[in-house]
Amino acid sequence: QAPILDAATRFMGPLATPLIVLAAIVAIGKSLNAIFMVFSRSLFAMARAGVLPHALARVHPRWGTPHVACLAVFGFCVAWLLLPMSLTFLFLSVSIPTLLKYVTTSLCATRVVKEHPELYANARFKFSPGAMRAWGYAGVVSALAVIALGLGADTRPYYVLLGWGAIGALYYVLWQRLKPAA
Repeated sequence: QAPILDAATRFMGPLATPLIVLAAIVAIGKSLNAIFMVFSRSLFAMARAGVLPHALARVHPRWGTPHVACLAVFGFCVAWLLLPMSLTFLFLSVSIPTLLKYVTTSLCATRVVKEHPELYANARFKFSPGAMRAWGYAGVVSALAVIALGLGADTRPYYVLLGWGAIGALYYVLWQRLKPAA
């Protein structure tokens, strides 16, 4: 089903198909590029911080890129091809982690105001401390509300993400136990 293509075909005729296909390829390519860049850099940063295996923090000697993290992300992207091709499923699978990132970012903003006043004082753009906390908590509530609304559309992405979360939590617990004492 392609409602955009159907609508475009009504007023553009046969030109609609190549135009819509090209637009979809560009949009998907841009999204994949952004996901690839952010995801690989997140793995790289987490490995540098010691939360993920150190191999993900390797930088290629010639190109200066986190090549192991990039290869890992490529593997994850290929694995995602095995998931259902429902647009709702895919939209929620991408949106839920992004919304969870907004939750944590919003919570971090409220904590910076309260627990790190020197960082808050040096910020170029800032609201008053009260407004900063209010907007931060509003961001948390809004993102969690959107996540909850998605449950009515398709619960499968939530199960997949809970599975990934469980794997991550298990890895973290084992890593904490196996990590040498400092």
